[in-house]
Amino acid sequence: MKLVSVIVPVYNVENYLEECIVSIVVQSYSNFELLLVDDGSTDSSGDICEMLKRKYSDIDIFVYHKENGGLSDARNYGIDRANGSYITFVDSDDYIKPDYIEELVESLEKNEADMSVCGLSLLKNGILIATNDARGKDLFNRENAVKMALKNRIRQSAWGKMYRREVFKSIRFPKGLLYEDLAVFFDILLQCDRIAVFDSPLYIYRIRNESIMRSEFSEKQFCEVRIIEEAMEKVEEYYPYMRVEIIERKLYSYFIVLNRILKSKNKEMFKEHRRLLKRKIIKIVRPVLFSPQASVRIKVKIVSYLLGENIYYALQMCADKKNPECN
Repeated sequence: MKLVSVIVPVYNVENYLEECIVSIVVQSYSNFELLLVDDGSTDSSGDICEMLKRKYSDIDIFVYHKENGGLSDARNYGIDRANGSYITFVDSDDYIKPDYIEELVESLEKNEADMSVCGLSLLKNGILIATNDARGKDLFNRENAVKMALKNRIRQSAWGKMYRREVFKSIRFPKGLLYEDLAVFFDILLQCDRIAVFDSPLYIYRIRNESIMRSEFSEKQFCEVRIIEEAMEKVEEYYPYMRVEIIERKLYSYFIVLNRILKSKNKEMFKEHRRLLKRKIIKIVRPVLFSPQASVRIKVKIVSYLLGENIYYALQMCADKKNPECN
């Protein structure tokens, strides 16, 4: 039974932190260490970490208090201090099922994979919502995993996964960026020879109204455009024949950013950003529109957008009412 390092970045989550930590200490897999990285919290989160460390003294819990450096910096701090053969991340406002570690490790080892990925459920207003985040069980080589990720069939988050620690030998999360998971996800994928995916909803993701993904739009959020463009450049170096899939993935992010702007009360402040997105979208849509490989969903987005921003936005609002994961 190999040692697993569970890394939890902590910042001002006093209302959710105990539920997160308790869900980890009751895991059916016993050989793990828990690294709680308090990233300069200004509420009682740091004290809660210390209290629970004392309460669960039979568990290897390490609490670190550091100056605020952001989510990426806290994760990197944990990676640098992890002793496990395997690494997993849990966000401190989420929680995990009791067999989360056991099943991810079993999937990793049984398939001789470098990364294993489980399914998730959403927690919104105290209600668990099932998702179609993953379906069945699959084992992908690197090339097929990249294809699935480009089609958003592998979740592009740090959490909800188990990694062999070697994956992070030369990879760290970029400090100071929003959407840090997306910034490194394809780098991580390109380090893996085999990726195991299964649909058990072992990770519970909490939807919070105050989260980055649901706040008023800001200039910093526009960085997703640059992040996805840089990530896709790397993928294209490895797999140039995936051009249509790469363009489709870019368009997906462009529309995500556009949606956030259009939903924001301050959208009129970002007219130039909307014009820039329009130029980027129009420049690359043709190969996707006329490709049988591209999804119907992205084609509908493209056509509705080309008909006019208002038409696109109205259709997007209808889609959001049916899908709690929509941004």
